[in-house]
Amino acid sequence: MELYQKFQVVQFVVILATCLVGLRLLREGKSPEKTYILPFCIIDLVVTGVIVINHLIGRYPNYFQIIIIIFSWCEIFFISQYISSVIGRKKYTLRIVAICFLSPICSYILLHDYTLFPMLITGIYLSYNCYLYLEFLITHKNNVNVSTTPHYWIILGTIVCYTASIPYWISEILFKLSNIEELNYELSQILFTIFVILNICLHLIFIKAFICKYQQHKLLLGQFQSQ
Repeated sequence: MELYQKFQVVQFVVILATCLVGLRLLREGKSPEKTYILPFCIIDLVVTGVIVINHLIGRYPNYFQIIIIIFSWCEIFFISQYISSVIGRKKYTLRIVAICFLSPICSYILLHDYTLFPMLITGIYLSYNCYLYLEFLITHKNNVNVSTTPHYWIILGTIVCYTASIPYWISEILFKLSNIEELNYELSQILFTIFVILNICLHLIFIKAFICKYQQHKLLLGQFQSQ
């Protein structure tokens, strides 16, 4: 089993754990985490499972690019909608739709690859949304205890994964534009493995956020019952 395949299996296990924790801890009541982040994690689990199975059996079907494009749409929609719901910002659905449909078209015209631009744009767009959240956090710093606040951990995970992965996608695009057919195999493995590790970190931080949300719910329930 190749190095990146081993980390992809670990990634699948971590995402599965995130989904199970979320289903267990967020089953009561409604919250932005339950509405947006948990469905995103479940979709990520399915997509990762399909990719891991095909990599392990050595199959690389043409529909891989379609899966990746659709998943990039899910990333932009669910996470940006989550951030908008937290900071009370207007949800720009039409803007998201335009980004989702134009980015793969531009990617294919310039790079003959449908996925590279969507993945880069996803990282940039979500990083911009994280900036808006941080601006909101600074404005409301006296009212937010970040160590126990679920949305703080969600945004932290998003920054770790999506902002940190922007250089990876830029390098992929530059190599594509340079007409280099393929990176040095070992370097390619290392870069992709780092990208997978970032996604593992994302879901581990999401678990922390789900735990914080559960603790908040229990605290509010206890206060309500004591009244």
